[in-house]
Amino acid sequence: MYFVRRMTFDIVFRMCCADIRDNWITNLGKSVKKEMRNIVLILVLFYSCTYKQTETIDYTEYYDNEKKEEAIKGQLFNGQEIGEWVFHSENGTIRQKGHFVSGLQHGIWFYEIDGVDSQILWKEVDTQNINFSLPHVFKYCNRLSDSSKISYLHESTSVVICILHTVNCDTFCVSNFYDLTLADMKTVFDVISSKSVKIHSKYGFYYYDWYLAQYNPNYNTVQYYLYKNIDNKENIVVTVIGKEKYKNYMKFLLGEVFYHVKYSYKRVAFPYGEDRFENLVNESM
Repeated sequence: MYFVRRMTFDIVFRMCCADIRDNWITNLGKSVKKEMRNIVLILVLFYSCTYKQTETIDYTEYYDNEKKEEAIKGQLFNGQEIGEWVFHSENGTIRQKGHFVSGLQHGIWFYEIDGVDSQILWKEVDTQNINFSLPHVFKYCNRLSDSSKISYLHESTSVVICILHTVNCDTFCVSNFYDLTLADMKTVFDVISSKSVKIHSKYGFYYYDWYLAQYNPNYNTVQYYLYKNIDNKENIVVTVIGKEKYKNYMKFLLGEVFYHVKYSYKRVAFPYGEDRFENLVNESM
């Protein structure tokens, strides 16, 4: 009898276990299905958001409110220029035309500088976690570079462009950059005139400084600085230095480089709309 009771108990126990197991599996299946639906929904939402952030959009600016006179036309992909971009003067002529790759000038560009048609071949530079493009005629200059500054020299004109990256710099440090630079320059040069402008824009504050100094009795030198503080921690500074007679080319170069510089593959500034360098400088000077 004990054996029969034991066997019956085992059978009932196994049946109960089987029933519990089946219910558990059924409930697990429902739970898994529910979780899978949630996961699929999340993936769909993520994909849709990602798609919107990375789609190619047309970008156009106009000189007039009727949107008949084009100023700038091109395409943006994930907020960076791609393909051909065309820049018109107010009289309708092309003042600038060329191609971008991931937000940087690439290949041969056409420009009208001081009324003269020019072609510039741009090359991409990737160094010290900073990306930018330079005209190919500028060569890396080791004697003017150090751990925080990289310099490039245009040998035929002696124009120098420097990219300076400083860390542990707050807004106070940035606001005093002009005074400190001016003090240093006065120890070497006879400074004729200088000025600093704090530029307000919807993409943050920029600083634009320039100095005119007598290098020697034969000619004067001009130094342009355009810089910005990032997250109250770091400074990105673009400097162009050269003879006064090249000042228009130097100012053009300053804006073209600074407004396309990327730090950690993120753009430092946005070069269009009300934040275009020529607009900001013309309004400030």
